[in-house]
Order: sequence, then structure tokens, then C-alpha cells
Amino acid sequence: MASIIGPLPAQSYPRNPQRPMNAKTCEQALARLHEARLGSPIISAAENREVLRRALEVAERLCGKDKVNDGK
Repeated sequence: MASIIGPLPAQSYPRNPQRPMNAKTCEQALARLHEARLGSPIISAAENREVLRRALEVAERLCGKDKVNDGK
């Protein structure tokens, strides 16, 4: 039986949902919004709601409310 020694590769860990909201384009903002809508198992439900709220604000600012609401 093989065993793994050492840390897991970075792609094995979920992305930090609380990383800064630094999208510069509408496409980046929509990707982050999609991620926020999926939620993350590493933070609480209340924290997931806050991340979603912030992602929605950024997406609406960069893309416009119409485009963000069409993607629901």
C-alpha cells in the first residue's frame, strides 16, 4: 500500500472564498460570482452569504445589473 508523504498539491485544496475581490473585468467578476453562488464548504453559511453579496456588488459594478441578473 502506498502512502502519501508531505502536503497535498495546491489543486487539492478548495480556493479561499474570502480572498480579495479583485476582478478587473466583467468576465472575472462573473466567474467569481458563479463560484460564490456555488458556496464553499470551508466557511459558514453566513460567511458564504457575505461572500455572495460582495461578489454580486462587484459583478454589478463591472457588468451592469442587467447582465448579472440574466446569468442567474
